[in-house]
Formats: sequence, structure tokens, C-alpha cells
Amino acid sequence: MRNLILLAAYTAIATLRPGPAQAADTAAVARIHHGIVDGVACDFSGANLMNTCVKEHDLHDANFDGADATLM
Repeated sequence: MRNLILLAAYTAIATLRPGPAQAADTAAVARIHHGIVDGVACDFSGANLMNTCVKEHDLHDANFDGADATLM
């Protein structure tokens, strides 16, 4: 239950966060924040991915244009 609440919160925050003309896939951003899924060919453009652990995740062909990947 807690994971679903956090996922909903991250999705809401990602939706409200201003970004580039092409917005990130909010569901993919929420999933990667929780370490739930790989991000193959996902659109993370303009997303806040700060402090997101992606060790051992497959992110090939993902779009990170304008994303904040500080300490990622």
C-alpha cells in the first residue's frame, strides 16, 4: 500500500513539475524512482532523477534530454 501511495505521489509531482515542451513519461519516472523497472527506450526528458539509483538497470535508448541526473 505504501508503495502505491509513493508511486502516486511521484507521479503527481512529476506531472506538476514544469519541463521542456516534450514532457517525460511520468509513469516511467515514478517506476525508476522506486527501482521497479528498467527504462529501455523510456522518455525521461526534463525529469527530476536526482539521487535515483539505477545500478544494474537497463536504460539503453532512453531519452534524458534536459533531465536532472545529479548523483544518479
